[in-house]
Amino acid sequence: KAMLLIILTGFLSPVIIFQAAHARMGKRYLRMATLAPKNVGWAKNIRKIMHPALDRVTDGELKLKWYWNGIMGDDTDYIQKMKSGELDGAALTPTGLLMACPDMAVLLSPFLFRNYDEVDYIRNQMWPTFDSIAQKHGFKILIWADQDFDQIYSVKYKMNTWSDFQKARFAQWNGIVEEKTFAALGVTTVPLSVSEIFSALKQDMFDTYIGPAIWVVGSQLYPIFKYVNPIKIRYSPAGAVITLNVWKSLPQSYRDGLVDV
Repeated sequence: KAMLLIILTGFLSPVIIFQAAHARMGKRYLRMATLAPKNVGWAKNIRKIMHPALDRVTDGELKLKWYWNGIMGDDTDYIQKMKSGELDGAALTPTGLLMACPDMAVLLSPFLFRNYDEVDYIRNQMWPTFDSIAQKHGFKILIWADQDFDQIYSVKYKMNTWSDFQKARFAQWNGIVEEKTFAALGVTTVPLSVSEIFSALKQDMFDTYIGPAIWVVGSQLYPIFKYVNPIKIRYSPAGAVITLNVWKSLPQSYRDGLVDV
């Protein structure tokens, strides 16, 4: 019995200390990471709109602590750090979102959507299903956002003929659907993570990229690309998730607040 008491005390002491610390602080902070720079429009809206709204619905008791601009790595790192407990959540590009919910890959099918009205309809119909799938992988989807419709950018080619596609070297960064599409086309690809794209382009490892305009501008790549084909080749979702363990640990009022925000 004495040994059992010692073991239980060893396991429970950190929990008691953690809860006591939070009680003294009076607030709970969720550690969130993102590739987005702190001063892009999306990040400003998080601070100006989401944070005050969250304060209202939780009486200022639940806060989001953000690690901006990729200082905690890229989407792959965020997923790993959420699983290890180093992060509570993250705002993700399509790459990370598909790691949290692989079935959302269908949304990236080329030419699936023509406009945001069609996206909104599918979002309303499918969010509960995708969220349920994400929970089976250990995540809760808080936000399903629109990153943009992706366009084709190139340093060397206008990308309006099949010959251009055959000559181009594409950055392959956006998951399984992009990988399979490129394979079907038989084009040359260079597999990269999001965080590697900027340096790889500078080193001439690839010359053509399919992605959202907001990222091309925000990452300062637009002076390098000489051509853009503005066709809306695919829809590009983004999202914010937290771990299911963190979600279940929150009081119901906090959960309701996060959903309402």
